[in-house]
Amino acid sequence: MRQVVTGSLASGNLTLYYSPKVLSVSTIPDNIRTLHQAAGHPTIECLRKMFPNRNIPQFDCMTCSTCKMTKSLFSGNLPQATRKLEFLHMDLCGPISPPSVSGARYMFKVLD
Repeated sequence: MRQVVTGSLASGNLTLYYSPKVLSVSTIPDNIRTLHQAAGHPTIECLRKMFPNRNIPQFDCMTCSTCKMTKSLFSGNLPQATRKLEFLHMDLCGPISPPSVSGARYMFKVLD
């Protein structure tokens, strides 16, 4: 296992330190549906930005359709990020069954 991120917690804020080289995508699965699922069900537009050299066709995902939220958006005043990785939304999922091909049972999703 390789360390990709370090961090520190101060006054309730978590600061992460990373190397952009480590966080780059190294492999792209051939199956677009598998890629969509593995990336945490991003929109087609996000997939096209993530993989500009791939021809990502429009398709419907049953999981995405089923999980669409109808709740109204947060009405509070939130600051807007002015640079990459300024605000991160994180989610830890698991245990996942069946485990991934490499045996992982947890997924840590980070959205910039």
